[in-house]
Amino acid sequence: MSDNGSEFGALNDATINALGWKADKPSDFDIKGNSKYITESLGWFTDVPVSIKDKDGKTVTATGNFARIDNGESEPMLCIGMTWIRKVHGVLVPSKNQFRMKLHGKTYTIPTFSKPPGVSEPEQRTSDMHDGEDLKKNMTHLKSDL
Repeated sequence: MSDNGSEFGALNDATINALGWKADKPSDFDIKGNSKYITESLGWFTDVPVSIKDKDGKTVTATGNFARIDNGESEPMLCIGMTWIRKVHGVLVPSKNQFRMKLHGKTYTIPTFSKPPGVSEPEQRTSDMHDGEDLKKNMTHLKSDL
């Protein structure tokens, strides 16, 4: 998920618990969203590798810093904020369902989707990335590659 209204990214408790991570640094601020809700930041995770597959199946990885939040959701969530989007020279093109990014002189086009308000989510295949052990293995592999 990307949030171009937020300066920084966030990981929820479900993601952190699946990975078995501990925060790198404490945090002492609250996060106010575009609604009336305010969420407390529960810590910082620094230099987190974020890997995305482009439309041609190539994987591109860039690191970022993310705040830990408890959004009450049981599914893992990574919200990419503007700091990371600027780092990769990212441009969201909703009319084409694309996110374009430039990293190390190469341009990558990542397919996206959005869900209009009030529409139920389509049935999706379960990804092994949501399984705690597979998620942990993938992240360990990515960190060792950096």
